[in-house]
Amino acid sequence: MMANELLLNSKNLLEEHFPGIKFVILKINIEDDSGENFELPFMWDVLKKEGFIIINTEELLGRKFKLNSEDTVIDGYHPSEKFLNQLAPALVKKLNL
Repeated sequence: MMANELLLNSKNLLEEHFPGIKFVILKINIEDDSGENFELPFMWDVLKKEGFIIINTEELLGRKFKLNSEDTVIDGYHPSEKFLNQLAPALVKKLNL
């Protein structure tokens, strides 16, 4: 799995310079994903076993990310400041930062 290899290599490089670093992956669930799923069923479990912290934004916010809404910038896809402002306090609390 190319994505897992890239993430693992990135984590290893960061750990060389910053021992004990927390490597967090925010998993954003999209409300209308048209049934497309590009994730392999086991990919998150593999990453967790390698020491990654996987956080599901739906669990943090109690809702899914909505494309073409106030959750997104003008392109209708990338997270907006409003969405990130909702996400940040929940993430800080979850990670005890």
